[in-house]
Amino acid sequence: MFRKSTRELIYTRPHMFIDRGSESKWDNESLQRLMVLAIRQAVDPSGLNQCKVITISLKSDDLIIIEDDGRGLPIATPSRFPNSDTTTLTYLLEGYMQTGERTQENTEEYGFLGYFTFLFNVLSESLRIDTVWQGQAYTVTCSGGDIVIPLHKADDGTLKQGTRIRFKPDSNVFPDPAFSEESLKTDINALASEFPTVKFEFTAVNNA
Repeated sequence: MFRKSTRELIYTRPHMFIDRGSESKWDNESLQRLMVLAIRQAVDPSGLNQCKVITISLKSDDLIIIEDDGRGLPIATPSRFPNSDTTTLTYLLEGYMQTGERTQENTEEYGFLGYFTFLFNVLSESLRIDTVWQGQAYTVTCSGGDIVIPLHKADDGTLKQGTRIRFKPDSNVFPDPAFSEESLKTDINALASEFPTVKFEFTAVNNA
């Protein structure tokens, strides 16, 4: 579980995590920037995710789903704690990564979502991560910085490869969260131009 100080750091200093000005706050623009940064990490070849196709689905009620066909999120034991009984993904969800640690070593060990995992968790009303690691599917469910359903093997067959993230922003942090379909589409098109070897698919369902 996150310490209060860690939560407060995320809540009060978003610029430390999303590279915006020091006066920035968690608003819809910051929320979208977080999404775009995570998508960039997924498709950037230097991140070793080996993603060729990524699908971004914007659902009603501001649920966003990001799914790729990359190598999956690591379910190994963290190298710094070889005798630990936790997994790297659980470790990240519980707040291990610190600000400013986007190094090649960390990206390789923790996967493309490494730097953003704890942010998604703290800022979520609901967060479900499904991933396939070394041929085995896993799933974990979180909310508001806590792990609700611990990481476990999944055998429902809905994900054959890569990672799927279902994220709904916390309405206590974002009083009126809303993704702009056109703005998000523009950002995704820019990423598609920057990474032409990756196929981007974007779908949206307008809120009622």
